[in-house]
Amino acid sequence: MATDKDATESNDSSGFLSTLDSDAKRDLDELAVWLRTAEMVAQGESTWRCVDIAKFQKINPLLTKLNVDKDGCKFTLYRISGCMTIQKGPGVHNFFFPLLGAVDIHGVRLEPGKFARFTSDQDIDAQLDFLVISVPEAFSMSDDDKLK
Repeated sequence: MATDKDATESNDSSGFLSTLDSDAKRDLDELAVWLRTAEMVAQGESTWRCVDIAKFQKINPLLTKLNVDKDGCKFTLYRISGCMTIQKGPGVHNFFFPLLGAVDIHGVRLEPGKFARFTSDQDIDAQLDFLVISVPEAFSMSDDDKLK
């Protein structure tokens, strides 16, 4: 897995903060640059979702490095300018990756290259591009071997 674990935990009792390794971070940075010009569709007053057909090709190297290029794993690329709730679907956990800019969630600072696992709905109020990867709960880890 392409991560290193930090000791920091969010207030979401099963959440955690982790750091991507340099290869995966490079892929995340390339995705962030590409997303600036990608086709987006409005999802609400302050939320946009990437619908660009090239998103699969652009994100595949990162998904492969994170070992989440598997059945049951899904991803969404968002842009927000204001408030949004990242909803936890039934039977899945969400991994949150800021792409451009940092965000504070439950007093934990997340910057590009760091990510957190959410096991409950999370409210975010920011101006931010980010990636959410949803994985089946059984696929989620409870140890330091994140996402495998």
